[in-house]
Amino acid sequence: MASAHAYLQERDYVVPADVAAVFIDVCAHRLILNTKAKVGGLTAEGILEQILKLIPQPKAK
Repeated sequence: MASAHAYLQERDYVVPADVAAVFIDVCAHRLILNTKAKVGGLTAEGILEQILKLIPQPKAK
């Protein structure tokens, strides 16, 4: 999916921003929230957004 995103941006290579752009859509359906998370109002998408915020993207040299 990251490769497809890069292609749509008219590039033949993937950069970290391409991975970030598709990360939530690709991964959200893979998370199974427990009851405590659901009752607490958490969503798979919200959890993945927090992961994207916490982990810095690599910088090209």
